[in-house]
Amino acid sequence: MTDFSIDGREIDVESLSDQGKAALQKAVNLNQQLLGIEEQRQDLNLLMNHYASIVREETAEEDE
Repeated sequence: MTDFSIDGREIDVESLSDQGKAALQKAVNLNQQLLGIEEQRQDLNLLMNHYASIVREETAEEDE
């Protein structure tokens, strides 16, 4: 890993202990997982809106 920024502060990864390096790697991995979850959430919202529009169209036809 190269230098990393946390709370706007540059972290010299090489100066971290083994525990600090492991913690940083875990934090990076968790952040990547959160980004993936956010992408999934956006995809699920798109699908939910799509299916909701189908239901709205069908119920609008019944109201006519």
